[in-house]
Amino acid sequence: MKKAIDFSLLFLVMITFSCKNGGQNKVEPNQFSEKVLDIASQKIIDDLRAQGMTINAGTEEPLVKGVFQTNSLVFVKDWAASTPSRVGTKAAETKLQVVSFDTFDSTDHEAVDLYFKQATSSGFALWKGKVSGSGNKFTAFTEDLVQYSGLTSVMLVIAISGEVTSEGIKDYQFAQYVKEIRNDPNKLFSVGSTVILKEEDGFAEKTSVF
Repeated sequence: MKKAIDFSLLFLVMITFSCKNGGQNKVEPNQFSEKVLDIASQKIIDDLRAQGMTINAGTEEPLVKGVFQTNSLVFVKDWAASTPSRVGTKAAETKLQVVSFDTFDSTDHEAVDLYFKQATSSGFALWKGKVSGSGNKFTAFTEDLVQYSGLTSVMLVIAISGEVTSEGIKDYQFAQYVKEIRNDPNKLFSVGSTVILKEEDGFAEKTSVF
């Protein structure tokens, strides 16, 4: 079992995605590929949206490339079991690198690898993810089995959303959603429990250092 990682922290992000067809077609709010829905079902997407997370639909995901620094991620929703609640507080520093692949189709970068580590750690976690989006807006989805204190282990859906600009990522947001409970003897979690963090100034700046 993996060590627990507190993913609800401050992020440095390096992301490489791709655009398929320029995002010119009208996008329906629930237009997602089957690969995305295999990770996050329509119900999970609806739940995240209802709790305040922006989820960008579409199958023409934008090109996002570079390293992005978030300096003021703030909790806007916390686990119900968190005592005290962290809503309104800032998260600590972490780093995230996302790499896309076009092994079979050079116009399709839906599949991504996400490398995560805490800023002070040399170790990292690797997630396999899928991307939705259109125009300059995107959401990356992945899932991870996380072990917390004691015997508690849950399957999380992780979503990262934003809008690509020349200076970085606008409206950067991060969420964790409890998809499945594997073991929770102390009844700390329930399916659908959610953590959401948003960049306080609304912008993750592009930087040259990862």
